[in-house]
Amino acid sequence: MIFSTSEVSSYVVTEGISRGKIYRFRYRVRNINGWSVFSEIGYITAFSIPNTPPAPKFVSATDTSVTVDLFYADDDNGSRIKLYEIWIDKGNDLSSAFSKVTTYDGIIKSHTLTKAGDNLGSPAALHRIKYRA
Repeated sequence: MIFSTSEVSSYVVTEGISRGKIYRFRYRVRNINGWSVFSEIGYITAFSIPNTPPAPKFVSATDTSVTVDLFYADDDNGSRIKLYEIWIDKGNDLSSAFSKVTTYDGIIKSHTLTKAGDNLGSPAALHRIKYRA
């Protein structure tokens, strides 16, 4: 039980918390007339964003596609990773903006980007590829 006499809109628990575990919280308030009934129970899972996955690794290329191997993030930080996103830049100048081309569930180890589906440039274009969990 936690008691606070100050007005608060949030409360941070820092001790005794384990990543991936679900915790139940409820609260009540008191004024001059007494205590309220307890709130409904709120369920909160202790987790944070997953670690960054390793860089993609070039596998092969054709005139119309590039295949890369993708690797898992080494720590999901308490909540199973559901999706990864693959991003590429517009090619050639190493300063162009990245845009998301697809998501994948992490089951398939490699992914092929295509000229038609992912807007790859000419075969001589230099693209940067990144992905996140």
